[in-house]
Amino acid sequence: MKKLLLICSLCIFSNVLFSQDTLNVLSADTTVFDSNYVDPEAQKSYNQGALQLESGNPSEAIQSFTKAIKLHEKFEKAYFNRGLAYEASGDFGKAIEDYKKVLELNDTAQSAYYQMARSYEVNGDDAKAEEAYTAAINIDPNVAKYYYYRGVLKFKAEKYEDAIRDYNLALVKKSNYAYAYNDRGSAKRKMGDLEGAAEDYSKAIKHNPKLTFAYNNLGSVKRAMKKNSEAIQEYTNAIRLDKKYHVAYNNRGRAYYDQAKYMKAVNDFTEAIAIKGNYAFAYNNRGAAYLKLEKWDDAIKDFNKAIELDPDYAFAYLNRGIGKEMKRDLDGACSDWRKAQEMGVSSAEAYLSGGVCNQ
Repeated sequence: MKKLLLICSLCIFSNVLFSQDTLNVLSADTTVFDSNYVDPEAQKSYNQGALQLESGNPSEAIQSFTKAIKLHEKFEKAYFNRGLAYEASGDFGKAIEDYKKVLELNDTAQSAYYQMARSYEVNGDDAKAEEAYTAAINIDPNVAKYYYYRGVLKFKAEKYEDAIRDYNLALVKKSNYAYAYNDRGSAKRKMGDLEGAAEDYSKAIKHNPKLTFAYNNLGSVKRAMKKNSEAIQEYTNAIRLDKKYHVAYNNRGRAYYDQAKYMKAVNDFTEAIAIKGNYAFAYNNRGAAYLKLEKWDDAIKDFNKAIELDPDYAFAYLNRGIGKEMKRDLDGACSDWRKAQEMGVSSAEAYLSGGVCNQ
């Protein structure tokens, strides 16, 4: 049988992140109100709920705020803080109901619109979240985070120019807003402006030197610019800040791979896997490095694991086919390439039409 060596460009992935911080639970307002307006017992229950919420006991806080509301049905801040408590307990639907009640009592309560937007976003209703952020902006156009989070929604919707406009507005209101610089950099990268993205990631780092993912993102832009040594330095900076940052290890491995430093790549992919055992990308990437090192069995084992973790990982099928071809398992190779082709990998056609699968 004729031996056929396929020269391939191995399919390796790295992640580019944009900042999407966790929903912030605001501290409850413990201001004591004039008892002429709020029943003293209602105020007492409210203050107790505020302390419980600040102490990390949202379930108890909900009970206290509910008692306060029963005693004083128009207790706006009790509804608001009960909404925060529902958020903290993961019940975003009830949180939204409470924020709507706040707005019935006070239609200029911008914080209620903001928190309602955050809850809608976590619940997956980005359209309503955007409406709520816009309502908050209409009440007070000088709050940077309203523009920022609306920009995040536009980024998610792949409306990158619109996202950049909102990030710009956020930065006008708060010139040292590191998250806004980071995310504007990611939007610029999506639009192909690598220089602009690198500049924004650098500004994010300047304003917040501990913003780990900004170093990672800067590294990914440097790698896209074919500046792999600089990319490796930025990934290393990210790892220094967070030694469990599996994405940075994976991406640094990708940069080492580009430099043909395959054992260093293997070491970084292995570290990423040690941190996150179900990281399909890292298994695929380590398999690709093993192919370059002609360790066919190790490569196939890693591609098997990547597919086990993600059965829809088309490029892992493509790469496993290459490993099988090197092992002279032509039927297995062709089967994997057909699978990759069925899953939309256009480059699989080159392998299928190369002669091996027609023998």
